[in-house]
Amino acid sequence: MTGAAVLLVSILCGCSSVKWERLSYVTPANEINLKKKAAVKFTAAENRSEINMLVKLIADRFAGSGQFQVDEKNPDYWIVIGSERNFRTDDPKTVVFNRHVEKARQSNQYGGHEFIKVTNHQTSSAAAFVTVAVYSVRDLAPVYYFDTVMYDSDFSTGNIRSQKEYYGEFTRQIIAKFQDSFLVRNRRIETAIPKNADTALKDALSRNDAAGVITAAERCIPEPFDQFMSDVYAGKYKDNDSLMETRLSDYYILALAQEMGSFDIALLKKLHAQHVAILNLTESRGLRIACPNTLARIESKLKLLQTLK
Repeated sequence: MTGAAVLLVSILCGCSSVKWERLSYVTPANEINLKKKAAVKFTAAENRSEINMLVKLIADRFAGSGQFQVDEKNPDYWIVIGSERNFRTDDPKTVVFNRHVEKARQSNQYGGHEFIKVTNHQTSSAAAFVTVAVYSVRDLAPVYYFDTVMYDSDFSTGNIRSQKEYYGEFTRQIIAKFQDSFLVRNRRIETAIPKNADTALKDALSRNDAAGVITAAERCIPEPFDQFMSDVYAGKYKDNDSLMETRLSDYYILALAQEMGSFDIALLKKLHAQHVAILNLTESRGLRIACPNTLARIESKLKLLQTLK
């Protein structure tokens, strides 16, 4: 959730019931999730030096991640990368269209005079288009495809960027895009935390200390969630709504700590069911904000994991 969205939710729903924290979750790749330790081969769509260099940089980054094996001879997947780049700067005919006019003063022993100073400034711009196609080597079936476009320009009045500077920045962006698209990573995600939960749980969560949350939960959560729900429906908390709501928030935070360290499909489905049960039971404004926020995040992960090849 973006900062603007968080602010809007806080204004509409009342910011006193939740606190927003950027928690670190181990999350699946944002585009395609290949099987763990898959062997991959990177190939340039054309035999051009700039594409070959890009492919080598990406292959080195993949090999260093420890999540894949880069194998030229016996890969499971074949990743074909294409790239088109272009750079332009003004020639003598077009530079006049970037004319800068200003009033200047020239001083001399008699006082000087003002005059109109005209300067023609060069500009530059560049664009890159990168395509990525993933094939299964077993049957050469297409598995996934995406592309990305980058563009930038320089209209400054000083030294304009060169082709090398543009392409260097584009390469950094492309590698970052590949990492986000293919690699499992820790990502910080804005998360709603109900304020009525146990203080020790909230403090550990604010430190992104999932293990600390689980340790603190051993003190303040006396029973498994299923047993707690059975007690609720048996009427154990009918005269103590405040304690019930606090316990629900504690279970919610414990579930966040479990989610932070894993995106195992079975675990995500279990946590999803737990958050639905909490949302159906609670009357707390904080949990009514927090649970939908977390359910959306878990559903997004499960959707990404459906691309597991």
